[in-house]
Amino acid sequence: MTQDTVIQVNDLWKRYGLPFIPRWRQALDKMRNQEKSIDAYGPWSLHGLNFDVKKGETLGIIGHNGAGKSTLLKILAGVTPPTQGNIEVGGRIFPMIE
Repeated sequence: MTQDTVIQVNDLWKRYGLPFIPRWRQALDKMRNQEKSIDAYGPWSLHGLNFDVKKGETLGIIGHNGAGKSTLLKILAGVTPPTQGNIEVGGRIFPMIE
């Protein structure tokens, strides 16, 4: 992260929910002829998100219902961890959720 970058998000992924029981997941993978099923753990809330916010910039998040807006704010504020990816935040964030 450079000195003028305040928020840096690299390859951010988030998934909620419990995975299938391992035996069910293995059976599902065999049926699909896959080594490991991506959807065996449920749908992704965020997938492959990348962006930087520089000093003095404002970040607004716009999207349809279920697009992951609140999930992104919660991850940026440290309320919930990402499933994968890297987030660097220089300073404090005030997420205005709801």
